[in-house]
Amino acid sequence: MKMKFRPFTALLLVLMLLVGVCTALFHMGFFDAFFAEKVEVTRQQEGEGPVVRREVTKMVLPLDSEKSTAPDVAEELNEADISGKESSVAQPSPVVEKKAEAVSVAEKPVEKTKAPEPKVAESKVAEQKKVTKKVSKSSVSKRIVSKVSFACESSKASVDVALSAAPGKVSWFNLAKPRRLVLDLHGKWQNKAKSLYRLKDCPVQKIILGEHPDKIRVVVYLDEKAAPAKIKPVVRKHDKGLSFDLGF
Repeated sequence: MKMKFRPFTALLLVLMLLVGVCTALFHMGFFDAFFAEKVEVTRQQEGEGPVVRREVTKMVLPLDSEKSTAPDVAEELNEADISGKESSVAQPSPVVEKKAEAVSVAEKPVEKTKAPEPKVAESKVAEQKKVTKKVSKSSVSKRIVSKVSFACESSKASVDVALSAAPGKVSWFNLAKPRRLVLDLHGKWQNKAKSLYRLKDCPVQKIILGEHPDKIRVVVYLDEKAAPAKIKPVVRKHDKGLSFDLGF
């Protein structure tokens, strides 16, 4: 009796045969490497893989005054390390540089600008000096010799010099060839009188006034025959003039 061979039965037999072969291969460890790779990939995706220790990078720890910016710098360094980017030296954050610049600027001493001192006193002193100079100049300019008068006899002579102020130091000395008596009125004086006076019928021949920067000089020319070799004048000072007497 012939049996009919159906396709469905053949397919079922083939499937059963493949299942048996696969089961045998699995027990023999043929698929261990394949399944191990799959498990490792799934563990890495789920974060259950082995802990990998990496080399710690060189980090610059911030100071106490920079605690506010230190966490940002640490986070940036950790992110760079985890991402796998290699960096030999960690570059400082621009926030830290700005903080350091602010600290250096704060540490610099502030120069105190002095307020300009008032110059009122100096101006007053200068004005007073100008006034005193003007007064001194005016007083000097007022010290003038205004007039010279004289009286003469055979045995004596007197000379009066009119001044605008009281006289100061007076000195005198005798000279010969020609015979003269010289009187110096020391100080700054201005001669407003005549410079030459001539006398007649008197042992005094002429009187000459000379103006010098530091004195007024009165030169009395004497007759050599009538006057002695040396004469000592008698000088008298008063508020507005000077007079001297000569004895022959």
